[in-house]
Amino acid sequence: MATPMTQKPCFSLDDVAFAFRDNTPVLDISRMSVAPGERVFVYGPSGSGKSTLLGLIAGVLTPSRGTIRVLGNDLTAMSAARRDRLRAEQLGVIFQQFNLVPYLDLVDNVLLPCRFSPARAERVAGTAAARAEKARDMLARLGLEQEMSSGQVASELSTGQQQRVAVARALIGSPSLVIADEPTSALDTEARSVFIDTLLKEASDASVVFVSHDMSLASHFDSQISIAEINNVKRKSVSGSLEQTHQLGGA
Repeated sequence: MATPMTQKPCFSLDDVAFAFRDNTPVLDISRMSVAPGERVFVYGPSGSGKSTLLGLIAGVLTPSRGTIRVLGNDLTAMSAARRDRLRAEQLGVIFQQFNLVPYLDLVDNVLLPCRFSPARAERVAGTAAARAEKARDMLARLGLEQEMSSGQVASELSTGQQQRVAVARALIGSPSLVIADEPTSALDTEARSVFIDTLLKEASDASVVFVSHDMSLASHFDSQISIAEINNVKRKSVSGSLEQTHQLGGA
């Protein structure tokens, strides 16, 4: 995807390849870039490498070859600790299974990124009380005021409610890049559209990369990318279990 010459991309991949420990090739991408503020829908079947792509962009996985730049940082030249710090400070991640802490209440779940990044916490507010108030405001905008006020914990929420908490957690502290790994897979069509609209509205200043196999969601985004079209790896077959085993942040 082309970006204006005068504008540095939010992230870019150049001649990037990735293979698992058994040398099974998964991705081989000549070039991919996303501009600041761009909302991109990446689609393809299970096992096609979508979650692996997100793992590379987030710095959870390291490529076998090539260069990945995120927010001006060369991930391939950074240590794992520095990649972790960049992710905590500047990225918002929405996992397919949400990954909320089941025994924490809504506000504490939203503020988890602030525990790992003092810089992100400072962007939210200068004191713990003020940060909690910001989290409550965001949850209220997402329609969770009653659940928050009653002191419910994450395990007591419906799937749709957990999704909204996951959105708030990803967006707290105004990250520059939000990546979402098929978080709507358990929802019906109407609920999926509501979720996407909510996410894009709340992430008004961030670049968003959303991966899914559901093409009905593509119209919500500025542009669409087929993983099959940018991935030079040729497979004789695609196994759904491959993608599931290597979810973002997983094995």
